[in-house]
Amino acid sequence: IADEADIGYYDASRIPFIDQARKAGAEIGSHSFSHSELFDRFPFGTIMVTAKTYHPIHAPTVIGEVKASKELLDHDLPGQHTKSFRAGELAFPPQLIEALEMTGYRYDSTFSANNIITNYPFFAFQRTQIGSRETAIVEIPVTVDDSQGYLTPATKDRVVDTWTDIIEANRANAAMTCILIHPTDVTYKLDVFQRLLERYTSQPVWIGTVGALGDFWVRRAHADFRLAAGAEGLEIRLNRNAVDLGSD
Repeated sequence: IADEADIGYYDASRIPFIDQARKAGAEIGSHSFSHSELFDRFPFGTIMVTAKTYHPIHAPTVIGEVKASKELLDHDLPGQHTKSFRAGELAFPPQLIEALEMTGYRYDSTFSANNIITNYPFFAFQRTQIGSRETAIVEIPVTVDDSQGYLTPATKDRVVDTWTDIIEANRANAAMTCILIHPTDVTYKLDVFQRLLERYTSQPVWIGTVGALGDFWVRRAHADFRLAAGAEGLEIRLNRNAVDLGSD
């Protein structure tokens, strides 16, 4: 397809590059089917849609965007089970979580931390309305974003300093910092990412994917504890050990 945003570029020639990134340790998630700026206005659609029957220009739907993209990735990449989603433009339809739940996703990273005022993951509600049911979908808020002209060759030093301040503030609060950098330039954008990695790989912080954080958050939610007075003070006893929680 071709529209006001881009041309169709997901074809057989690109799949080996995606697989190469996966083999290098990257998580492959869905970024929607068409990356439409109008995604948050799409109708919900039907679960019966498939990658072959979905028409994003003539009949766009929320279900179609999440299901068709996952179907393509899971079919084209051996052993792939797509579990993470982030909408294009960070557009958030009211029924996005419901659609993700129905189509087999486990994690979403579409909400901006600036909008919901938290950097901590949480279990998302089925719809963006009061009284909606809590789901098993873990929402991982996006903390910082390179788009809309914020990160440029002229601003990269300032961005590194600003993002470092944010990371340190969250770190002091035992919170996560989810970084969104578009792979549209392998010069200054890659340089910023590498500088952040070099700064923190030698420090006692965790760096990983949306899916890895989501996996930990689910295990964390199933961990329970009880307090007891021990001979040497207060004891905290977990129903799971550190290995089960994925912690060192």
